[in-house]
Parts: sequence; structure tokens; C-alpha cells
Amino acid sequence: MKEEIPNIDFNHERCTRDFKVMKLKDFFKQDYVLAEIYKPHRLKFFQMIFITDGEVNHMVDFHSITLKKGSLSFSSPGQVQAFDELGTYDGYICIFTEAFLNREFLQIANRHIIDHLYFQNITKALVLEDDSLDIYFELLLKEFIESTVNLKEGVVASLVNCILHKSKEHFPETTKDIKKSELFNSFKKTLMSEFTQLHNAEEYANILRVTPKHLNVICKQITGMTTKAFIDKFKIVEVKRYLASSTLPIKEISTNMGYWEVSNFVKFFKKHTGFTPKTFRDAQVLYL
Repeated sequence: MKEEIPNIDFNHERCTRDFKVMKLKDFFKQDYVLAEIYKPHRLKFFQMIFITDGEVNHMVDFHSITLKKGSLSFSSPGQVQAFDELGTYDGYICIFTEAFLNREFLQIANRHIIDHLYFQNITKALVLEDDSLDIYFELLLKEFIESTVNLKEGVVASLVNCILHKSKEHFPETTKDIKKSELFNSFKKTLMSEFTQLHNAEEYANILRVTPKHLNVICKQITGMTTKAFIDKFKIVEVKRYLASSTLPIKEISTNMGYWEVSNFVKFFKKHTGFTPKTFRDAQVLYL
């Protein structure tokens, strides 16, 4: 029986606040940083990684993304990642909880930016390239180290807000339309909670009270994919996470994913990945 992918939660014993930022080189030196971070592990918090030196191939949701000087990546709760143990690179790692967002980012416009950065494409991590962000992370670390919960927490949140708004400059124009983005965000949130029960675009359109054609137009404008293609891509990532992080029989996973016939589940997975579920699961042993 293979080892399961561990969940890494926000460590409130090490940090009583719901936010933390560190230099990557210091992060890797800490005695409580487990060997699991170099193997696939599932996040239970929001994360930003900004690279200031070197280059690294960072794994997120079974895809390798190249991060180099000026790269900023966003990973959300539920995603599976692995750090490169052999890479020579430095930068900043910033992690925070949903509680931090709920407390510090109440305005709709701010939450729109966060939803885009972390959930615009819920099948992989978003990566931006912007050397100018270096100064913001430097200030963020300085203020975090010097601040206390009561005195300067607002300064830390303001600097995070600056980073998010600077990142917004990289958005395509279509994603700056809040009305369109709100519809798309509602679709994503519905998909994330109902994907095992709802399998086609028409069902999601009915829930959102729009026509399938309108939802398809919005989805294509924001992601470049049809609604159906986006649904399928998300489901495939969820299946991969399920296969890699559990030891349940394929038949049981098939049922949990909403497929009563295992043959249909296998056919769906192989069509989109080129592998059977068993072949994919067995391959993960190489990383665990």
C-alpha cells in the first residue's frame, strides 16, 4: 500500500497570526520544515512564491512550472505541490489563511482580484512575471518582522493588497470586467462543490440562471476554453488528486466522482490523460 499525500496546514503554534512571510532560504533551513515539502503535499492555505535569484521547476497539481527571477506564483488550498530539493534559488514565500482574507479584504473589488489570482484557472497555479514586485516583498517582510498583531497588522495587509493590485495589471482586459468575473466565479464555486453530481454545461447554466450560450461565451473569454472543456479539465485534476492522495479502490473513486460505471470513468480519464487511473496511480509511487 503506497503512502498517501500529506496535508500541510497553517501552523498556528509557530505563528499565532493567520499570515506569514519569509525568505525562501530561511524557510528551508528551519528545523520544522519536513521532508514532505520536497514530495507532493496538499496545501490547506493560500500561498505566494516570488523568486529573486536562480531558477527552479516547481510542481503544482502534477505539472512542472518554471519559476525564475521576477516570477510570482499563486497556489490555493487543495492544490498539490512539491518543492525542488536540488534547486538553487531564493525569494519569498508568503502564506495566509481564509480567515486573514475574510478579515482584511472585505471589499468586493479586492475579493474579485483574489478570486482571479487563486481561482481563475482552478486546474493549475497562476504564474506572473514582474521584477518590480521585489521591493514590495522586501517591505512586506520588514513590516511583518517588526509588526505586532495589534499595532501594525494593517500595514502588512496593505502591502499584500499592493502586491495583489500590481498583479492585477497582468490580467487580460476581459477579467477586469467585474460583472463577467462574478458570473465566472459563481460558476467556479458551483463547479468545485457540485462536480461529482453535475456533469454538463446546461446544468450549471440553469443553477446560475443564465443561458448555456452566455456561460460558454464568458468561460471562453476568461479561460480560452468552452464551459464543457473547463468542467472536464477540473474533474481530471480532481481525479488525479484523489488517485494520488488515497488508497481507495478505483471502483470506489469512480463512484465518488459520480461515475456509476467504472468503464466510463476509465474511458473518461484515459481520453484526457492518455493513462488509465491505475497507471497514473502507480506512477505516483515514484514520487512518494
